[in-house]
Amino acid sequence: MITTVHFDNGFDTAIVYGLHQWDRDITLEIKGVEINGDVWVQFSMDESGGTAVPVYTKVENGVISAEIPGFVFEKETTKNYVAYAFVYETNIDYGKTIKTIKLNINARPKPDDYVYTEPEKKRYELLEERIKKSKKTVYLAVMSWLMILCQTKAQIPFRIKL
Repeated sequence: MITTVHFDNGFDTAIVYGLHQWDRDITLEIKGVEINGDVWVQFSMDESGGTAVPVYTKVENGVISAEIPGFVFEKETTKNYVAYAFVYETNIDYGKTIKTIKLNINARPKPDDYVYTEPEKKRYELLEERIKKSKKTVYLAVMSWLMILCQTKAQIPFRIKL
């Protein structure tokens, strides 16, 4: 199922209604966001403090898509609650939250046959591994470049910040 939020009005915060406790496999589509770098969607049960879990994010034709992780729907409560999605943009100069989405979750009884696997935990581990490999690749490329410069005794006209 796809839940869509639009930021066409210039606001930095949006509210999503119609989600229910114990739901699964819900994709959040975000439209109307101007993107100037890489973008991630991070989910949290807390508006501030706590932790925010980044999930794999796809951007196609200006639409940001991210699967809402299962933990958002699994809070053990009998009352409606709010979870949060943060659209986080990064580039070489900065990383910042550009949009906040409040996910209103309607409480309901837990289904007897509810089974949850942790696909987002596996995705997060894969994502973390990809980031580590990318950092290592960049480090090796910079070190190789520096070794070539040192071997040729070239003058380095600028400072390198690692």
